[in-house]
Amino acid sequence: MKSSAEDLLRQAEQMPDIGNSAEDEWLRLPKPGLRLFALSRTSINELISDGHVKAMTLRRPGRIRGLKLIYGPSLREYLHRQLKMQNENGGEM
Repeated sequence: MKSSAEDLLRQAEQMPDIGNSAEDEWLRLPKPGLRLFALSRTSINELISDGHVKAMTLRRPGRIRGLKLIYGPSLREYLHRQLKMQNENGGEM
């Protein structure tokens, strides 16, 4: 049975501010001043805007604000690609 957007929103609201478990599929965007995988909120938003990392925003009907959730596997894949590039370039980025 698939979860409705309302169910996902309720579950996301109960998630900790930073889901830092390697097993988490969806991670909350960190609050200002906090980091996720050593990345700031601004850096993560830039990665999302540039299409490097997948994310979605859950909103209740009629609301402007919502919860931004980052697709954990896409963030980890991005970090692994960066590591691979660094290793191929002899440690230089």
